[in-house]
Amino acid sequence: MEKKNSSFLRINSLDGLRGLSCILILLGHTWKNGHMILPATIVVMDSFFALSGFLITCIILAEFDKSGTINLVNFWKRRAVRLLPPFYLFFGFVTVIYLISQFKPIIGTDPTVTLLSTAFYASNWALGQGYELGIFGITWSLSLEEQFYFLCPVFFFLALKFFDKKYLIPILLILILGISYHRYQLFHELLPLKGMKFAWHRCYVGLDTRTDSLLIGTLGAIIYRLYGDKFRIGLLFPTIGLITFFSALTIRDVPFALHQQVNSIHTDLVMAIGFPYFATVFLILVIHLVQNPKSVISKFLGHRFLVHIGMMSYSIYLWHTVSFGSMEIVLKSFNQSDILWLLKTIIKFGVAYCLGYLSYSYVEKPILRYLAKKQKYAVDITKIDEKLT
Repeated sequence: MEKKNSSFLRINSLDGLRGLSCILILLGHTWKNGHMILPATIVVMDSFFALSGFLITCIILAEFDKSGTINLVNFWKRRAVRLLPPFYLFFGFVTVIYLISQFKPIIGTDPTVTLLSTAFYASNWALGQGYELGIFGITWSLSLEEQFYFLCPVFFFLALKFFDKKYLIPILLILILGISYHRYQLFHELLPLKGMKFAWHRCYVGLDTRTDSLLIGTLGAIIYRLYGDKFRIGLLFPTIGLITFFSALTIRDVPFALHQQVNSIHTDLVMAIGFPYFATVFLILVIHLVQNPKSVISKFLGHRFLVHIGMMSYSIYLWHTVSFGSMEIVLKSFNQSDILWLLKTIIKFGVAYCLGYLSYSYVEKPILRYLAKKQKYAVDITKIDEKLT
C-alpha cells in the first residue's frame, strides 16, 4: 500500500500501469501516411480490461464478505456517478459541434445510429455491425465495460447464493475458454462472408467475444482473495510477460490496420489466444504490483509522470479523438515532412492532455472526492481482508 486517498486505498503503480497503457493506446491511434504507426497496440486494451475485472471483483467480494449480500442498485449507482458525467460532457460537446458544423466525419455514416448507440452505451454493437461512428468510435470499449459492470455484480449476486467462491473458479474458466473459442469460430465464419473489416470489428468489440479478458481479471481477483497469502509472484513471470508484450508491439502485418482484406498468422493468433494471453500477462503484472510495491517494475510504473497520466487516463482517452481529429484538420499542411508530422503529433498529444486535465480537474476529481466520502468499504487489495470504514 503506497497511498491512501480518503476511504480508498490506491496503489500508485496500478495508476502508472493505466498511464503507460493510455500512452500506448494514443500511439496506436496515431497515423502516418494512411497507416497506424503501432497497429499491434490493439492488445493494450486488455490491460484495462484485466485491471477493471480485477478491481471491480475485489470491490464486489469486499461488500459480500462484510454484508453477506451485494446491493446491486448501490453498485450501479456508484459506477454511474463515477463514469457518466465525464462521458456525457464529452458526448454533449461533440454532438453540439456536429450539429453546428454538420461535418459528417465527426459522427460517422449514420448520425442516428451513432448518437443513439453512443448515448446508451451500445456503440460496441453498432461498430460490430459495420457502422462507422466517427469520433465516437473509441467509446466501444467504454460501452463494453459498462455492460460488464451491469452483468458482473448480477453474476456474483446469483452465483454466491448457490456456490462457495472456490467453485466459481472452474465456472469462470469454462466461460473464458468458451468465449475465446466462440470468437475464433465467429471470426472464421464471418471472414469469407463479410470480409476482414467486418469480421475484425465484430469479434474485436462484441460483449460476447471480448469479455474473456475482463473475466480473466475477475478470475484473478477470486484466486488472489482465496489463496493470495499462499503464493507470491516475483519478477520472473511479469518480466517474461512484458517482454512478449513489447515484442508483439513491433508486429506490423495486422491486416485491418494496413487496410488489407487478407488474414495473417498474427491476426489468427490474436483471435485464438492473443487477447486472453495478454489479459493474463497484465493480470500477473497487477498481482505482482499489489504484492511487491518496492520491486523494480513497481518503482518504474510508480513514477510520478505515469501515475499522473494514469489518474487522468479516463478523461484523456475520452478527449484524445477530439484533439487528434481537430489537429488533423488544422495542421493538415504538417504532413509534408517527417519533422512537421512529428511536431503535429506532439501538438495532438499536448492538446489531448490539456483537454483531459480540464475534464479530470473539474468533473472527475470532484466526483471522486464525493464518492470517497460516501464509500462504505475501503478496499485494501494489498491484504486478503478488507477494512470497513
